[in-house]
Amino acid sequence: MVGKNATLRFEVSGNLRLTDGNGATVWETNTSNSGAIFGRLSDWGNLVVYAMWDVTPWPWESFGHPTVALQFSQKLTEKAELTTVPNALGNYHRLAFVRSGCTVRLALTYVRAKASNFTYWWGPALESCRGGSASTFLTTGGSFVMTCGGAAGAVTYIFRSRMDFETPGQKFGETLQLKLEDDGRLVLSRFDVSSRLWVREWATGSTPCAAPGVCGNGICSLHAGQKKGQCSCPPGYSLAADGDCRRNVTVEAGCRGGEGYVMAKLEKTNYFVGGSTIAKHSNVTRGKDCGELCKADCRCVASLYSPAWKASRCWTLRALEFGGFPEPSVELYVKVKEAEQSHPSQPLETDSSHSEELVENDPINWLVPLTLPLSLLLYLLVNQKRRRIEGKDEGGEGSLTTVPGMPVSFSFAELHEATSGFSQQIAR
Repeated sequence: MVGKNATLRFEVSGNLRLTDGNGATVWETNTSNSGAIFGRLSDWGNLVVYAMWDVTPWPWESFGHPTVALQFSQKLTEKAELTTVPNALGNYHRLAFVRSGCTVRLALTYVRAKASNFTYWWGPALESCRGGSASTFLTTGGSFVMTCGGAAGAVTYIFRSRMDFETPGQKFGETLQLKLEDDGRLVLSRFDVSSRLWVREWATGSTPCAAPGVCGNGICSLHAGQKKGQCSCPPGYSLAADGDCRRNVTVEAGCRGGEGYVMAKLEKTNYFVGGSTIAKHSNVTRGKDCGELCKADCRCVASLYSPAWKASRCWTLRALEFGGFPEPSVELYVKVKEAEQSHPSQPLETDSSHSEELVENDPINWLVPLTLPLSLLLYLLVNQKRRRIEGKDEGGEGSLTTVPGMPVSFSFAELHEATSGFSQQIAR
């Protein structure tokens, strides 16, 4: 944000100001003439501008302006939100309150700068909560709760820690953090003091492919034994300069019942449909038939089929906008030109691959690449030792036969010649 020679100064007026090396204001608390007299950083990371020690509310505090995470004792109110850093297209994930009358809920939304948004997770409802008084925070026992009217109001658990009802006296306190990850998941973690690692307690999704937009409008997949989501474009799409996937060929309006097109099948792949659904079909019993329905519809670019969907097993889609994710019982059919059917999906080698690991610097991560060279070195050392031992047994350097006064050793050929083929005795 700032380079060298930047200055953070508490001014006589009560304003806390950050300036860069040229003296230009980068950030400020806007607390001039508020009675503020000093600032202090608390043990749990809250930067507070005080008027007096025991006077609240304070003129300003950093916990009142959350960005991507909530720390212990920090609240998220209806006036605030958590957001991830926007990608190249200006799209990002957001956690915020959504109100309908006196009912309020937390929601995770994939926000797109130039198109419609998609809400992909809803928290439990908090009823009879009048305007503007809802907030959410972390308890000392490690639970994630929502309340109306402050701590004295009714509490709704979004996540209840087992510590809260198994050992209610235990407190985690400042070791807790609720973070909106880059992959769109909301994750509650606890810092384990003994291991010095963050331990995940709860999350809105079990995999890094659990939110829309992780791979733009591409496909996020998880391969066996891997904990990182890999991104690729659907068949018939290619990676554009902005990081999204674009169709190679536009589906013509007069497609004449799908003539010249085929349906490329992606097994075990679901898709976040948003508002792109054309129709839901309940009388389809085979995935191939679901693909043919899309092929015959000029508006359709893809379809989804699953026998597990009892009511409507086949969905036809007018656009692929929010991204695909792995699901065993679902098949995705994508409409492509016949000439493109042999082209594989294009991998996206960008920052869109997300790790399931909480700790990036795991010792195993750097130890595994050393396994092969260490094994080779061990083999060479053992082999060298074996040859040295064999050399000693044959009278080489270090053998007892080289010690003065010891008997002389002869080879088989020397003994054979000296005894005329072992027909004569010697040294008798």
